[in-house]
Amino acid sequence: MAAKATVSLTDAEGTPVVHAFDPAGTKENVEFWEDRAAGIPAGFPILTMSLRSVTGGPKPGSVAEVKLKYPVMETISGANLSGYTAQPQEAFVLEASAQFRLPSRSSLQHRKNLRSMFADLMGETVLTNLVEKLEPVY
Repeated sequence: MAAKATVSLTDAEGTPVVHAFDPAGTKENVEFWEDRAAGIPAGFPILTMSLRSVTGGPKPGSVAEVKLKYPVMETISGANLSGYTAQPQEAFVLEASAQFRLPSRSSLQHRKNLRSMFADLMGETVLTNLVEKLEPVY
C-alpha cells in the first residue's frame, strides 16, 4: 500500500510551476489531494484517486481511477464605487480522468506495461493536439 503524501505536478506555463497537492482527506474510499497555493478554497485544484474491487460478473478484478480538476477563477477588477469587492467565483473547471480496468488474471508486469504505455500516451503529439489545440484526429 502506498503512503499518502504530497503529489507534485508541473504545469505548462512559460516558466513552469510545480504544484504541490497536499493530502486533504478521504470520502467514500476516494482519496483527495488539494493544491492550496491559491489561498481560495473554491479555486483549489483537486486530485482524487481510488481503487475498488470488482467481484462477480464476467470480468472480476480491480478498477483504479484518477481524476484532476483544475478550476479557473473569474478575474475580479476591484471594488465598485461603494467599496464592494465581489467574492471570488469559479469561471469554469477543466477536468481529466483515467480509469484503469485491471482483470484479476493480470500480472504485475501487465499492469506496469499498461501504466507505462498510458504515461507515454500523455506526451504523444496526437493527444497533445487533441487536448491543447482542440484538433480532431483524422
